[in-house]
Amino acid sequence: YTDRQRAAPFGQGDVKAVGNYAQCFSAQRDAKADGFSDVIYLDSAGEYIDEAAASNFFCIDANRTLHTPQLGSILPGVTRDSVIQLVKRLKDSDIKLKVGKVSKHVALNSKEAFLTGTGAGITPVEHIASIDESVTFDECPGPITQQLQKALSDIQLERVQDTNRWLVDPFAESVAKFDSYMEPTF
Repeated sequence: YTDRQRAAPFGQGDVKAVGNYAQCFSAQRDAKADGFSDVIYLDSAGEYIDEAAASNFFCIDANRTLHTPQLGSILPGVTRDSVIQLVKRLKDSDIKLKVGKVSKHVALNSKEAFLTGTGAGITPVEHIASIDESVTFDECPGPITQQLQKALSDIQLERVQDTNRWLVDPFAESVAKFDSYMEPTF
């Protein structure tokens, strides 16, 4: 749906606010009616991928390069940042990282794709279609998507040491005094 935009340059698409999601509802409804589960939004020129309705976009090419759009008009997702940090730390996996403009051509010629979001984690994409082209990923989730899903869930479920210091125990004494669940003392 190239006639719909989620965000635009100089807009507020990079701010997590209810008003930034409302315009996605009709496009998602139309996409679901056409058999798709979500919408991948393009930039205002219709050339480069921005993000999905409520998640960040990633794709992996044949050279094992992970592509994701740069920040600017998109939401700076926590899970997006976690994936970027994981790729930087997976030194022996030969996965390369490219943060920048992601063209439709790159996405439609990729070997894997996934979306990230706080609630969704790392969610594989099975099919991408435009008006003229489409790609169905034979192996979904693909091997790199699976590797990143495992690396992230291993940290979240404490199966490996959290060297990134992402996990915080809200009941730890040093943290508890700053949280709103504590009763105030007078």
